[in-house]
Amino acid sequence: MSNHLAIATVTATLQAVVQAAATASGVGLPRVTHLRPDAPGGLPAPGVNIYLYRASPNPQWRNADLPTRRGATVRHRPQIGLDLHYLLSFFGDDTELEPQRLLGAVSQALHASPALPRDTMRAIADPLSLSHVPFLLGSDLADQNELVRITPTELNLEELSKLWSVFFQTHYVLSAAYTATVVLIETATPKAVPAPPVATANVIVRPQSDPWIDDVIPAIVAPTALTPVPRLRLRGRNLLLQVNSVPSVIQFAAGIGVAQSGSTNEELDVQLPAGVQIGENWVRITNVGGLGTGHQIATSNTVAFTMRPFLIVANVIGGPRVRVDVLPAIGASQPVRLVLLPSVVGRDRIEIPVPIRVTPTRMEFDVSAVPPGDYRLLIDVDGQFTDRHGPVTI
Repeated sequence: MSNHLAIATVTATLQAVVQAAATASGVGLPRVTHLRPDAPGGLPAPGVNIYLYRASPNPQWRNADLPTRRGATVRHRPQIGLDLHYLLSFFGDDTELEPQRLLGAVSQALHASPALPRDTMRAIADPLSLSHVPFLLGSDLADQNELVRITPTELNLEELSKLWSVFFQTHYVLSAAYTATVVLIETATPKAVPAPPVATANVIVRPQSDPWIDDVIPAIVAPTALTPVPRLRLRGRNLLLQVNSVPSVIQFAAGIGVAQSGSTNEELDVQLPAGVQIGENWVRITNVGGLGTGHQIATSNTVAFTMRPFLIVANVIGGPRVRVDVLPAIGASQPVRLVLLPSVVGRDRIEIPVPIRVTPTRMEFDVSAVPPGDYRLLIDVDGQFTDRHGPVTI
């Protein structure tokens, strides 16, 4: 790639190549300039004028550097590929056909050697060279991987007349259009620092088959007075496969479950972690293995199950209030409501949506506005009802 001096270096190199061809043409002492064709002075007579009238993106290199970044890390230095469009005008005595002789010599030279020579580029940027250009010191175009090639551009009479019309009150002279391609200009953004070499190579054995869960039994689970922390039974394959002597991990949203004795690769009895909340939950199996902290190397599918609340006891206390004890603990953000089903046929059920929360497992509801009578009581936690009715008398 090359820096911002690349375009000017192409022009200076092309000037040197054209100068050598013009000198060998036998037309007096020709000069080669790089001025506007309508410059008030300085145009050669005889000689050749090189004018860069347009720079356009090269279509093949337009997106070659994308993507340049991965987050904050630079993957490639941003670069732009340009094609440079030149107008070569030939000046001299028309009676001696000097412009035509110069055109023939330059066309011959550019056709025979269409690539701009790297040695000339280096000499232009080298302060120790006799042909160096002071304002082009530091140019690194010669180190660009792609050669810069000069090819003739076909312009019909209409296009040529439009091009010359931009030079106000300037008479047309014998001219030829050429394109220099490709010039790759790269930014000075530091490249990504390569990662250090691997200090130690560790081989981790991966099982041939990943774990897979077919069923969760039961799909709706609830604690009881005898089993406040319920269990699940998982059915599938490779559920307890060990990798490098490290057993599988049973993952829940609330933590890690514990496999019970008697579990096998096809059927796994697991005790739920204490933090499983009421509502939708998930479970999956992960095989880990490796060094020290371990490496996750295989994960099963994720299977959903539902936790329902369990009504331990419901009592009417002074106020009047209904005190309800439930399992498991209810999350602080989970909505809770009390539903009372009257024993008298024809009465509508009564809902009390706002509890007076005492602890995560105990709540109180104000029932002072409830008509006296016998009711069956249900608790709704985040859309999940208790699976038993608590008879109360208000």
